Amino acid sequence: MKNLIASSLFLCLSISLFGQITVESNTLPEVGDILAYLALEGFEDTTAYRMSGEDVVWTFENLEFGAEMIETFTDITTTDLADSFPTAEMLINLGPFMGAANRTTNRLNVVGVAADGFGGFGFDASVRLSDEYVIRETPLTFGTQNDDDVDVLLTLDAGLIPGLDSLNLGLPGGIDSIRVTVELERQEEVIGWGTVNLFNESYDALQVLEQTSTDFSIELGVDVFGAILWIDVTDILGMGMGLGAQETLIYKFLDNENKASLIEFTEAEVPDAQGNTTLMTTGRVSFFLATSTEDIPFNDAGLTLFPNPSTDRIVISGDNISDNFSLSIWNMQGQLVLQVSDYRLGDALDVSQLEGGYYSIRAASDDQTTTTRFYKAQ
Repeated sequence: MKNLIASSLFLCLSISLFGQITVESNTLPEVGDILAYLALEGFEDTTAYRMSGEDVVWTFENLEFGAEMIETFTDITTTDLADSFPTAEMLINLGPFMGAANRTTNRLNVVGVAADGFGGFGFDASVRLSDEYVIRETPLTFGTQNDDDVDVLLTLDAGLIPGLDSLNLGLPGGIDSIRVTVELERQEEVIGWGTVNLFNESYDALQVLEQTSTDFSIELGVDVFGAILWIDVTDILGMGMGLGAQETLIYKFLDNENKASLIEFTEAEVPDAQGNTTLMTTGRVSFFLATSTEDIPFNDAGLTLFPNPSTDRIVISGDNISDNFSLSIWNMQGQLVLQVSDYRLGDALDVSQLEGGYYSIRAASDDQTTTTRFYKAQ
């Protein structure tokens, strides 16, 4: 009996200690980091990422990939948005959307947002948030809970939105401006810990559920005898502009090595013009590309890498970079795993000793650096 009790206590203690997976501040992005995301296609097994609790094994295999998106973290003082966001230190650039941010020891906070071709209307816009909005917070352990809320207020001249003046809304005067208010609430909880099996690798990881609630209101500033009267037209214009209350669930899997989630899945109720909603599930995997925002994509440098995926060798070809340059290869954790100081275009590079998974590869010459990714198959 004593042996049974001792064994049980040892097992409980072992599980408790193993469960203390912690994601520390070293995983927060810094100025100069470049992250890449690959969209998942055709992934329908929601139970694979919804399982939560202690000592869970999440296995993601037979994944199919779609579009790639690059996220860069730039010194905002070197950009045109420095004057718009004087309190920000960092510019997060993800496609047409940008976030002005600050990184403290344990947090990544957004203080403003900007966009090229805002809302599909073809003009640029930037707006400061009512308060700093926390998008990453550390340390994270099983059971950790964080929450935040913020308001975004955007006021635009009516002339920036084509066709707005021509709308027959029965208003008491001409439309001078439009004001969109976004109320954003975010709750985050670490709901599981265990092992993530991904790309033939196993990671000690935390499962984080992020719930966001977004609500919009739209007001038109109407010129009534020289005074601006604000009229709420959310019910009239909101659905037509694709705006409305939205609830989003994001399941993220984080380890203590990567600066982005290993893999994540987003479930969102998306409204249409008729007021109906459809549940959309999207997913993506992340990997670390480089620590220099001076890099440009391989295709922009006139380079190609093949075969991709590769089992033992890769070859780089092209004519827009010097014949000899250096190569550096990083794994998903941002660790340098292979370096060649004098690579010649067309030579076969032996990668057979690399473990299976995604890698970023950087080619550097005297006048430019360029980065791409490849997958090393087993």
